[in-house]
Amino acid sequence: MPAIASIMAFQDINPVVITDDDKTGKEMKEAVIRIGDNFKEVFTIRDLNGNIIDNGTIEDTLPKDFVESTINKVLNQSKIDEISLTEISTFCEQLSLHLNQKIAEEATTKKDKKQKIDDILAKVKTKIAEYDEKSITEEKAPKLYQLADAILVKLGIKK
Repeated sequence: MPAIASIMAFQDINPVVITDDDKTGKEMKEAVIRIGDNFKEVFTIRDLNGNIIDNGTIEDTLPKDFVESTINKVLNQSKIDEISLTEISTFCEQLSLHLNQKIAEEATTKKDKKQKIDDILAKVKTKIAEYDEKSITEEKAPKLYQLADAILVKLGIKK
């Protein structure tokens, strides 16, 4: 992202940049801001919607039941015990902890364990990305709806 932002700055393009609010997203936000004055509109998703959990990712804007059922489908396919999510910490943090505990029970190397966790996380994120766009309503997905609304305001499309 910082490389793309740098190219945009060179072309005098002033984009709106939005990242997750996790550690990686916050670091990316700071890296983009350091590029120069062209980047005044750089936000994390939590900057735009304070109702998103601290360190949240886009997954945390979706309904917990949807995320949990999607995760559990992938876990079942991988023969790993299901998870019950809470809204006390981010969904990705909970899943990573769950995977570390469950995969630790298997006799594998650290490298194999990390690869298996990364593969499952990638599958989960891919499946979650298939969220039905028609379900992005204030009633069904309020955090995502509010985030989308805030983005439209930042882009000057909505007041």
